[in-house]
Amino acid sequence: EKINDLLNPAKSNLKVREDPARGVYVEGVTEAYTSSAEEMLELMERGTSNRAVASTRMNADSSRSHSVFVVTTEQKDPVSGLKKVGNMYLVDLAGSEMVGKTHASGQTLAEAKMINKSLSALGNVIKALISGTSHIPYRDSKLTRVLQNSLGGNAKTSLVITCSSSSYNAVETLSTLRFGARAKCIRNKPKANQERSAEEYQRLLTAADKREAELRKYVAALEAEIHTLRGPLVQEAVDSFGKAEGGLGAGSDDAAVGNGGTAADDAAIDGVAVSATTAAGTPSKADDDAPVGASIT
Repeated sequence: EKINDLLNPAKSNLKVREDPARGVYVEGVTEAYTSSAEEMLELMERGTSNRAVASTRMNADSSRSHSVFVVTTEQKDPVSGLKKVGNMYLVDLAGSEMVGKTHASGQTLAEAKMINKSLSALGNVIKALISGTSHIPYRDSKLTRVLQNSLGGNAKTSLVITCSSSSYNAVETLSTLRFGARAKCIRNKPKANQERSAEEYQRLLTAADKREAELRKYVAALEAEIHTLRGPLVQEAVDSFGKAEGGLGAGSDDAAVGNGGTAADDAAIDGVAVSATTAAGTPSKADDDAPVGASIT
């Protein structure tokens, strides 16, 4: 397989390279800037005129190669500095050929073999993408290598297939339809290719710092409010605890003096249970005759 530059036929047998920023690309291929759709169409017509064709029994102007036209678009926001880059691959695949029908020979036959080989490699890549295997054979063909991003990468892909209505070409038509059905099963998840400038990152950092300062102020205000509300609640809890302590002390004094009542009578004071127990451990009345060693619980 060889990659030739259709916009500059002097460039032939170009190499396929891969770069972390650019992805897969053809090294040394001609690139032209266009400002309108008309200029782009002129380039496509110029490339088509340099494309190799030959006459066979099935097609008077049979394409002897695949054609790939890459459109690169860039969008930059002048305010934020954010830049978006996208590539659109317009691919014209040469049809598979049956030598028994085309009667190709010589150079045309060699070209037919390479066309069928690259299409077979493309079918294997699609099969691997559908099955979910870890290894995708992109490197089996330069065609699949160039189209790596379009097939299983960060891209949306549309496929148009052409078929013959003649029963004479029923085998080729069925094969083409099956190829299209397999390709439809590929599922990509594309996302925008965005490149932020240093100024944009600085603005994002400033906005994040501002947001952090606002949140810190909000947290400090909440803590102050909690402290304000907590003061009366703590004081109320302290006062309640003090009252409980005072009630418990009064009940103990009454139990020690006796007041001429029983332990059951004294138990009614502030809801505190008070009982007198003699040294021997038997309950008795909490009167003046209670022993000095009596305990109050």
